[in-house]
Amino acid sequence: VAAAKDRLDHTIDRVRTVRTDQFRYTRNYKTDRIFLQPQYRDKKDYVIDLRQAYAAGELSPKLTEIYFGERPAEELYDVKVDPSQIHNLVGDAKFQKELVRHRQFLDDWLAKGDEGAGEESAEELAYQAQGHKWGNAVNPEYESVRTDSDGDGMSDAWEKINGRDADDAKLLFTFDCGGWQTEGWKGTQAMGNIAGRLGHLDFHLPDGEGLLVRDKLKLAADKNQGKLAMNVRCSQRLTVQLLARSTTSDRPVIVATIDVAAKPDFLEQFAILSDRWTGTIESLQLRFQSEPDALVEIDSIMIK
Repeated sequence: VAAAKDRLDHTIDRVRTVRTDQFRYTRNYKTDRIFLQPQYRDKKDYVIDLRQAYAAGELSPKLTEIYFGERPAEELYDVKVDPSQIHNLVGDAKFQKELVRHRQFLDDWLAKGDEGAGEESAEELAYQAQGHKWGNAVNPEYESVRTDSDGDGMSDAWEKINGRDADDAKLLFTFDCGGWQTEGWKGTQAMGNIAGRLGHLDFHLPDGEGLLVRDKLKLAADKNQGKLAMNVRCSQRLTVQLLARSTTSDRPVIVATIDVAAKPDFLEQFAILSDRWTGTIESLQLRFQSEPDALVEIDSIMIK
């Protein structure tokens, strides 16, 4: 039995799955959003309780992983042994044969025609982006049909839904929207999925180096004066360079550098912005240098 899901009312989430007698295999295409992303159930008591428990740090590690953790690209469960589908077997060497077999089952089914493979039309997105009785749309797909008045990279509607000021023109990324957790940042392929558990980016640096990029900005540098502030932690000593491309530079230039010590807790780090932080900022880069396979976690990025 094979099945597909592309949205729950206003919530976009492309999932494909296949079930055999003993196993269920699932492929998640939208890994930049958590499993319990904003949706029509948000006003239900049990969802409110889950979110409150997570925010208070009172949710069990397993429930945190399932509902608010990094979204796996693939899932495989032995439904006879694990009917609640708690233990993902994708990384278990004993089940690699079944993983390959079920991947093929799903590929064969999709080859017959996947009507949800493409993106939705602008007209459909514009309609669903409006406020509805079941909730507000926060997925990145909707940004293409919305207006970003202050140039900070997030639309006015998205900022208002998430309790931010849509007119302040401030550089601010907190990664706490489950429907668009990366807030537009993209990493290199080697870094894998950069969307960690809700409220964080996390990624490894396989070769000790990495790059995050945020495009589609129109930030006025004169409205973002002060210091670069990053709340970050790393498993190894880390150097982070902030580069900016603006209307006064034809290529990205280094505007701030932060050195981070290896510590188990998040620590807010500051760096003074150089005099090359001028004009209208059109894109940002974060370059990372550390030891091979270092783990980096980012809680927030802002100007203070």
